[in-house]
Amino acid sequence: VLFIDAHADFLRSGEEFNYSHRSIARNIVEEVSSIERLVEVGVRDIVKEEIDELRATEKVELFLAEKIAAKRFEGESWGNICREVVGKLPQKVYISLDIDALKIEFCGNTNAPVPGGMTFDEVVYLINTVVESGREIVGFDISEVVSSINNKMDAIVASQLLAKMCVAMLRK
Repeated sequence: VLFIDAHADFLRSGEEFNYSHRSIARNIVEEVSSIERLVEVGVRDIVKEEIDELRATEKVELFLAEKIAAKRFEGESWGNICREVVGKLPQKVYISLDIDALKIEFCGNTNAPVPGGMTFDEVVYLINTVVESGREIVGFDISEVVSSINNKMDAIVASQLLAKMCVAMLRK
């Protein structure tokens, strides 16, 4: 799973509700036996508990937004970073894209916006890098899209990303 999100979503849920949006990545890793690896990209809102558990989990590779930014500030290209991310993925890839992974100007209405993030073009480039690597996209989702009457940007961005993922999946 290529998990593109501003949040790690790796918290332990409370006893009353084990399937929270704050624990979806953990649930994928712990409950879906066919998952070879979960590669998280763009995470910038995370707590120490999640970092410790993610680093201790062999099936998870974490690419924090802050670390990605540092590489870019030091001159590393987005292309090289994407190839490093994709290199951690298995042959068959499911893409889970939370729109809050993008910069706020692309998703200001989302449930949990976080400063920083990727541009639309950076996300598309990452998706295309998956295809160009010879990997197969077997499915995808896009989440936390919230639009409003006054600002339809979230819906426009999400629909375009959805179209890009459809095309990428068909390119194979």
